[in-house]
Amino acid sequence: MKAAFLSKKQWQTWADLLTKQAHALYFTWHDPRSPKLVKVLAFVTLAYLFSPIDLIPDVIPVLGLVDDLLLIPALCWLVIKLVPDAIWQENLSRAQSQTIKLEFAWMRMVIIAIWLLLAGLIGMSIWSFFS
Repeated sequence: MKAAFLSKKQWQTWADLLTKQAHALYFTWHDPRSPKLVKVLAFVTLAYLFSPIDLIPDVIPVLGLVDDLLLIPALCWLVIKLVPDAIWQENLSRAQSQTIKLEFAWMRMVIIAIWLLLAGLIGMSIWSFFS
């Protein structure tokens, strides 16, 4: 009987592919030939990928990983479908030939600030509702 789960090697291959796609997304985001919608989606995908905060926290068993396993690949797929093929192939080959260190500390701070702002607004709404 075959196991329904991926082997360790298959998971590693999938993770390597996602890493290369993240690098290609970075190059696509910075590519002046990319359409504006693609740039926005690439930025959102990278922001969510490197965000310390998930839509569903990872501490929730199973569900916490669902957003990482489904949302990030879905966003990557959407960007790949929307970007012109020549641009994507060029950026993907750049990602495969160059190793880059993605520095997104500033992006993490922006995302944390947005989450804190949203939490504050929700807290103020609840406070005013019960006051």
